Amino acid sequence: MGKRNSLTQQLGVGKGRFKKAILDGLLLSNNDPSAYEYSFKQFNNCCAYCGMSGDTIQLSADHLIPSSKGGRFIKGNIIPACQKCNSLRRDLTLEEFVSDKSVLEKIKHFQSLHKISQSEINLGNELGENGKMILKQLDMALILLRDVARNAIRANETNKEIPLKEWVDELKEITKKYGLI
Repeated sequence: MGKRNSLTQQLGVGKGRFKKAILDGLLLSNNDPSAYEYSFKQFNNCCAYCGMSGDTIQLSADHLIPSSKGGRFIKGNIIPACQKCNSLRRDLTLEEFVSDKSVLEKIKHFQSLHKISQSEINLGNELGENGKMILKQLDMALILLRDVARNAIRANETNKEIPLKEWVDELKEITKKYGLI
């Protein structure tokens, strides 16, 4: 994948992070805040993947089942990871990411202690109809804002200033294009 050079190409990156934050907010009642501290104790405050100590580097919580695939912030699905490992793993499965058999076994053993059920992973069950509707509307709103922002960035790259009224008019036009008004 090539390097993202222009601002218009970078717009897609923020959309995913923003949507993930909204999704996490919708599912907040199903999260277990103690999962973070619990997993760090289980892995002795070290990255579960490479073993780096949390005393020397900052560790973050990594979802064994990625949140993009329905993984929740619950015991058995959260493990400590250094920024490098967490970033490299992205949405890869454990088997795709971990090549060291003993590390893989240790993580799978930790996960098996908590037997995460499929219902805990199914976002549709957790969100309910209102939550699904909110996410669908959020997707459409993000697409609209992205299209307007891209046009503004392109105009800015040619040193053309866009007054707020033109932004609003363009947003109305794009909203009509998508059949929302």
